[in-house]
Amino acid sequence: MMKKRLFCQSLLCVSIFLLLVWGGFSSLSLFPESAWGAEEKAAEKEKIDPRIIRRAADSLWRLKRAIQRDAYPSARAALNIWRSNAGEAGNFDAAAYEEYRRQICEKSVRSTLDWFEESLEQEWFNDAGYSVQVYKLHSRAIDTFDQKLYDNMLERIQKKKAEVAAREKAEKAEKGAAASP
Repeated sequence: MMKKRLFCQSLLCVSIFLLLVWGGFSSLSLFPESAWGAEEKAAEKEKIDPRIIRRAADSLWRLKRAIQRDAYPSARAALNIWRSNAGEAGNFDAAAYEEYRRQICEKSVRSTLDWFEESLEQEWFNDAGYSVQVYKLHSRAIDTFDQKLYDNMLERIQKKKAEVAAREKAEKAEKGAAASP
C-alpha cells in the first residue's frame, strides 16, 4: 500500500514538473513558432476578407460622389476614409489619392472664389476675408496659388470697406442735417 501511494505521489510530482517545464518553455518561446501554427496564422492574414475589399470599393464610390456633390470638409473626410479602407484592402494607389486630393482642392478654390464675390457684393467682410484665407490655403496645397490674385482680393476688400464707411458717414450726416432744421 505504501509503495502504491509513493508511486502515485512521484507520478503526480513528475507530471506537475513536466507541466511547469512545458509552461515555462512555451511562455519563453523556446519552441519553434511552427509548433504553434504560425504558418497557418500567416496564411490567414494574407487572405483579405471580402468585406474589407467591398468596403474599400464602397468608400471609393462615396469619395467620387462627394467630390461631385459635397463641399470640401465632406469630400476630404471621404478621401481619408477611402485611403484607410484601401490600405486595409491592399489596393491603395498613391497617384489616385493625389489626383482626388487635387480635384477636391480645385473645387474648393472655385467655390471659394465664387463665395468671395458674393460676400463682397453683400458687404460681408468677415466672410470675404475668410474666403481669401481659404483660397490661399487650398491653392497652395495644389501649387496654383497666385499672389497677384490674393493681393487683389485683399485690396478689393479694403476698397469696399472704405466705400461702405464713406456711404455710412454720408447717411449719418444726412440724418443729422434732417434732424436739425
